[in-house]
This record gives sequence, structure tokens and C-alpha cells, in this order.
Amino acid sequence: MSSAAVASGLTWEEFLDLPDEPRYKHAELVDGELVLVNPPSWLHQHVVGGLYAFIWNWIRAGSGRGSVTLEPPVRITGARGYLPDAAWFREERGRP
Repeated sequence: MSSAAVASGLTWEEFLDLPDEPRYKHAELVDGELVLVNPPSWLHQHVVGGLYAFIWNWIRAGSGRGSVTLEPPVRITGARGYLPDAAWFREERGRP
């Protein structure tokens, strides 16, 4: 996948407020820069689906195993965050 920075000086809040448009679906915020990433390939999505299903089944097999989601904005700092393909959160963290 290739990527390109298209804006700089953004905060996490501004990143979350981006319009709900296809071009921002795979965006990342890296040190205040808005980086657009090309959509993933079919194989990539197939692997993500399998990983999600595996984690989902593991969570359902016992208590206190957290939650998994496919569309989580994940904040690293006030100027860095990602929209990963899938994310698992510990039970203590609560729902994403």
C-alpha cells in the first residue's frame, strides 16, 4: 500500500471530525499530518476477516476477554492516531 500526506497541523479531534468520505476511510494521523493510505487489497481484507473471526470466537469462549471491532479510531497521542483494520481491547478498557 502506498500513502501520501495531504495536510499537517491536525489534532486528534480534527482527525475524528473529518467528513465521512471514502477518501478518508483509510486515513491516519502521524505527528499531526493527515496521511491517506490506498485501500487494502482483497487478500488483505480476507486475512483481516479471518483474524477478526478468530478473535471474536476466542472472546465468546470465555469471560473477561475484552472486545474486538472493525472500525475503531485508536488514539496514540494528541497528534497521532490510526484507523486500524481491526482492534482488540482489554475488558478493563471497556467498549471501544
